[in-house]
Amino acid sequence: IVAYQYRIDGSALSAETPKATPITLSELSEGVHTVSVIGRDSNGNWQSEDSATVTSWTIDLTAPFAVLSGAPSGIVNTTTANITVGGVDVVAYKYKLDEGSLSDENPASAPIILSALSEGRHTLSVIASDSVGNWQTLDNATRTTWAVDVMPPTATLFGQPEGVVNTTGADIRVGGAGVRTYKYSLDNSPFGAEI
Repeated sequence: IVAYQYRIDGSALSAETPKATPITLSELSEGVHTVSVIGRDSNGNWQSEDSATVTSWTIDLTAPFAVLSGAPSGIVNTTTANITVGGVDVVAYKYKLDEGSLSDENPASAPIILSALSEGRHTLSVIASDSVGNWQTLDNATRTTWAVDVMPPTATLFGQPEGVVNTTGADIRVGGAGVRTYKYSLDNSPFGAEI
């Protein structure tokens, strides 16, 4: 081979090019591309187009998007979480909790396991990578937010009798920060059903 011609993606054949000159392609779009090459020897014999040497590859410039499952939501009374990372073409991920640093790269098969979470609001940010190294940006990270509340509330009573009274009934209201339901015991009897 002393010279060649090529076509890309079914375009017209290029001009004859000396074999020492590489094929240089730029600004190719995403998707599948095919280059067909025919060669010429020093006697002027050309390889037939029917038996051209062909190579194909796919350009993928689009980062995947992490999808989280098993993440806590709302207000939870646990300080742990076990979160699975998936999504189309996702093979690896990195994450950060709240304002912490981004973790090392993890395989998508390994869950995110969080423990000893403090009381209050937490935000988990996850970025994913595909098999060719396209990373989701941190600005476009998949995020989930929840709050940890493991501190029990303290009931506050209103309108209860005090001291010595001359009535056999009582109308006691129950409140307090975070109190949504309550149980009560009268004179050290077992606590009743939730009200």
